[in-house]
Amino acid sequence: MAGITCLINGQAVTRAQVLEWEFRRMRVVWQKLKPCATSPVASQLNDATVASNISAASIAQMRQDLLLLKLQLGPQRIKEVLADELALSGMVERLLVSTSFGRYTLSVTDIQCPLGSAEGFVQWFAGRVQANDEPAMLLACPDHYVIETLQNGQQYVLETTGGSPLASQFDIDYTNASGNPVALASGLPARVGGVAMDGPRTIGYAYHQFGTQAGGGFRGRLSVAFPWSTPWFMIDGHRWHLACEFSNWIEGYLRSLS
Repeated sequence: MAGITCLINGQAVTRAQVLEWEFRRMRVVWQKLKPCATSPVASQLNDATVASNISAASIAQMRQDLLLLKLQLGPQRIKEVLADELALSGMVERLLVSTSFGRYTLSVTDIQCPLGSAEGFVQWFAGRVQANDEPAMLLACPDHYVIETLQNGQQYVLETTGGSPLASQFDIDYTNASGNPVALASGLPARVGGVAMDGPRTIGYAYHQFGTQAGGGFRGRLSVAFPWSTPWFMIDGHRWHLACEFSNWIEGYLRSLS
């Protein structure tokens, strides 16, 4: 749509490549939620996930179908469906935190967009969080199962992070970046992020920075700090997760300008 490009592991990644990753994750998420789905969304997703010719338009429709399914099920039912995964991921998370001794490792993706502005996007995103805009949050990535803004202003997230085989849950406090290990990048002054918590326990940080791009538009450095002991494939996989969700969020922001 907007010529969005990403840089992952030092390699330029096209929008088409990110969409291919998104489609693969759609198939995984559909298999998890399929037992709870009813027609007509079930038949639509069945047909879409076995199709051989996948286009940007068909993926956009699949996003809407998955969103409808998640909204139909609701947060409580989704938590029930994923209860075993959440219990296991909680144990793994506690192990990773305890063996990392306060150290973190970063999953980073760079993104560029030739339209809009850094300040405008950050304001749009903050507005969606404050308004508890569940559709905007869930549409961004298939691995987003539940994202809700709580009464205390924190954001509850139930998602599969990047390369993990298991869904996990945590809260993000966008007002608190204390202890944030992500280095501030020069030329990227528009920032959004904070600490990720599991109850009273800090489990990581999400910290994203944006700035004006030479020639127009804006660029961003998307960063998530995981416990240092987190396996490499999860760190690597989350780079694609970041590329997917922020590409879709940026496209949503650009649509709001028209």
